[in-house]
Amino acid sequence: MSEIDRTSPIGLYNFGVSYLDTARLTLTALKQPMFNDPIEFLCAHGLELIFKAEICRTFDIEKIPKKYGHNLIKLRRALGEKFLSQFPINAECDNVINYLALGHAGPNWRNRYLITGHRKSLTPSQILRPLNCFDTSQRKWLTSHFVRAET
Repeated sequence: MSEIDRTSPIGLYNFGVSYLDTARLTLTALKQPMFNDPIEFLCAHGLELIFKAEICRTFDIEKIPKKYGHNLIKLRRALGEKFLSQFPINAECDNVINYLALGHAGPNWRNRYLITGHRKSLTPSQILRPLNCFDTSQRKWLTSHFVRAET
């Protein structure tokens, strides 16, 4: 069995897709979760890792948490042109990113800690459908793209 460094760009991308794949599997399960928060957590964390995979191609992995933290909006803004040409982020996907960002980073961290009360939420399919482009089907492109750039 081959090993991939989980903190290399391709490792981070594959790790992020694994979170999304786990969330996608819930849609096929006979027993559906009562609350969407776990699915939202998986999707937000998956996107965070995918976006960090792109950024760490040209930026030191050790400095990414300090500069971007878990902020999906900041991470989304830092995505490169080649990445966005392969994974176009349309308005629907941006809406999902903005929605997930509210619970993934402060001020309330609702996908990490229980917050009392009611809230409007997107369904799992409304979240996952726009994220379908993030997968591992384009292996050749992924392996050529997610290499560390020479600094």
